[in-house]
Amino acid sequence: MKNTIFKAISVISGIVFSLILAELFFRFNPFFGYIHNSFSLNKNEAGTMNVWNSKYYKGFIRPSPLLGYEHEPGQYPYTNKYGMVGKEHPLKKEEGVFRILLLGDSIAEQGWSADELEVLLNNNELLNKKYKFEVWNAGVGSYDVLRYSLFLKNKFNTYNPDMVIVFLFMNDLLVDINCYYKTKDNFTGYHFPVSYLRKAGFPVNSYLMIHSYLYRFFMLQFNGILEKVNKQDKGDNREDNGRIFLGQIKEFCSKNKLDLLFVTFPYLLPLDKYKSYQLKEFNAMDKVVSKIGVDTIELFTFYENLRNSGMNLRFEEHDDIHPSEAVHKLVAQKMHDHIAAKLISKN
Repeated sequence: MKNTIFKAISVISGIVFSLILAELFFRFNPFFGYIHNSFSLNKNEAGTMNVWNSKYYKGFIRPSPLLGYEHEPGQYPYTNKYGMVGKEHPLKKEEGVFRILLLGDSIAEQGWSADELEVLLNNNELLNKKYKFEVWNAGVGSYDVLRYSLFLKNKFNTYNPDMVIVFLFMNDLLVDINCYYKTKDNFTGYHFPVSYLRKAGFPVNSYLMIHSYLYRFFMLQFNGILEKVNKQDKGDNREDNGRIFLGQIKEFCSKNKLDLLFVTFPYLLPLDKYKSYQLKEFNAMDKVVSKIGVDTIELFTFYENLRNSGMNLRFEEHDDIHPSEAVHKLVAQKMHDHIAAKLISKN
């Protein structure tokens, strides 16, 4: 018996020692065997997180094993105790409450359209005979269709929504694992292209991707193998991503009897001013959303009409992505009209 235990301990010790040696090897040779440009570390002052920290968000980002990063809860007035932007509601849904979960990136995170939508719905006399509305804004800057799907499937039971709205920006179909964490003085960012692992349903632990060089090595290698098997063009598989992850959202909502609405946000430019990559993103999003077959509010024509009326669409002068507060409130009106018509037709 003692001999068996000794052998078992010896084997386990050998395995642990081997893993430690392998971890040390990859720490001293961090690019050994990596796919070209498969891993980059961003510590410069112009990094995305640093800009957000100093200008808008005051540092309320924390690591997330599921999503790479997420809002830190309770950073008032920037986030509520659930890590969301905007008004805070009781987690337990009261009788008569119609709860809307908003998923999106920094456009949703701006918050104005979500806040205005809740006000408009709660001032609709026809709807208020039956419903009280809550809009839970789960928008987080630089999220993509992969994270929208992960968030919905893993946090649905926590928030128990009746409806899901997904804000889709043109570059949301490019997915990777971006991990951010706060150091003593600033943010450090990691970029991990492991979208093929995600599409194959393989769980990728962001904490281990950041802290274990050995784990990171094997995950990137497996992703490279899957990429070659799928014979996709590197870094450009937008339509495939959209079909898979937006399809997952549609399937999940259908299974759980949730209303689902997509709102597609184009660049704040006339089409003839789009750069080639922007036009590529625009065409891919249009094609994917059309094929998915979900209720959609498409804002390209809406933006054109506002621009032709002389309205300034931009939140900031040189920002071609984020709409102004006034535009957000008009978008909220479009969402209100769509939701109101759907709910009234049901009753």
